[in-house]
Amino acid sequence: MIRLVDALQLPPETRVDKRVTKELLLERGVRTTTDRRRIREDLDKLVWVAALKPDLIGIPANRGDGRGYGEIAVLEISARPDAKLAPLATLVHRAVPYPVLLVCARGEAFGLSLAHKRSALNEPGRVVLDADLRTVELSSGALVEDDEPRLVEALALARQPLDSLDALYDGWMRVVDALAVARRTGRFFIPRSPEQASRQAEAMAACDELEKRLARRRRIARREKQLARQVALNLEIKLLERRLAEASASLSSPET
Repeated sequence: MIRLVDALQLPPETRVDKRVTKELLLERGVRTTTDRRRIREDLDKLVWVAALKPDLIGIPANRGDGRGYGEIAVLEISARPDAKLAPLATLVHRAVPYPVLLVCARGEAFGLSLAHKRSALNEPGRVVLDADLRTVELSSGALVEDDEPRLVEALALARQPLDSLDALYDGWMRVVDALAVARRTGRFFIPRSPEQASRQAEAMAACDELEKRLARRRRIARREKQLARQVALNLEIKLLERRLAEASASLSSPET
C-alpha cells in the first residue's frame, strides 16, 4: 500500500518533518482526564510533516467567512492498534490553530482526517472547529490494487483546486469523501461533476441513516421477548438490510 504522505507530492520547501511531543500536544487545550489518557495511551507518534503557506506554494490565503486559511498544516499520526481513531484525530485538530490535513496510520490501516476551522466568536485569537470532522479509515485491503494509482493521483497537491488555500482544503475533503465511499464499495473514484458529487453524498447519507436504523432495530430485537414482536422486528431488519444493500450498490459506479 502507498504511503499517503508521499502521495501528496508536497514541494520540498514546505517540509518540516519534525516530531511533536505528547507533552506539547497536552498543553494545547486538552482539558479532560479521558482526553489526556487517550493521548498518552493511544497516540504512538505525531509528526509535523509540512506547512503549506502562500509564499511557499504560490496559492493565496483566504480569510473570508471567519475562516483563517493563512496556512494548512500537514500532520501524520501513528496510533496504537486498538486505538479509536476519530476521537484521537479530534484532539489533534483542536490543538492546532490552522486547518489540518491529518494523515493517520493504525496497524495495517490508513486514513485521512480534515475539519474546517473558524475564529471563535467570543474569544479573539482562538480557533474552533467549524463543522464535524471528515475522517475515513481503510484497511490495507480495502481498495483493489487497480485503484491505488487513482488514489495517488487524486491526493497530489497539483491535482487540487489551487485558487486559494480553502479551495485546496476542499479538494482534499472530496478525496476523503471518495475514500468513505471506497470503504463501502472497495472501488475508489472522484466524482466528475458537482451533480455527481451531490448524488454520491446523498447516497452516502442514506447508507449512514439506514445503518443507524438497523443498529437500533437489532438492539431492540435482542431484548424482545414476545415471539410476534420478534417476527415483526426480523422482517423490518430484513427490509432495512435490503435497502442498505441497494443504497450501497448505487455507490459502486462513478455514474451514481
